[in-house]
Amino acid sequence: MRWIMIGFGAVLLTGCVEENPPPAEVASGIYDLNPDGCGQDLSLTRLTVSGDQFRFYESVCRMEPARPGADGLQARLICTGEGESFERQVSLRSHGDLLDMTENGETRRYHRCPV
Repeated sequence: MRWIMIGFGAVLLTGCVEENPPPAEVASGIYDLNPDGCGQDLSLTRLTVSGDQFRFYESVCRMEPARPGADGLQARLICTGEGESFERQVSLRSHGDLLDMTENGETRRYHRCPV
């Protein structure tokens, strides 16, 4: 009887583990909203990620330490661009060669560019 209770408890605990936890960081690399933009040196929809730095066409952001959330990493980007400073609250979820960035209810899907 003791073995049955231990086994049952283990089954209950395994059911509580999140199957696909969001990554602790976004993989460094070059991404683009349009996969065809990967071949263009000056794509307007390019995003370059290097550690905690996110470089967009006309702005550069530093990601503060992110925390996992139900919709991926919840992050605050501290940005400068065109002579102004601003912040962006985003949710980041990467899967394979795709990176989804959700901001204000709108999701943009970036495609990782080949090296």
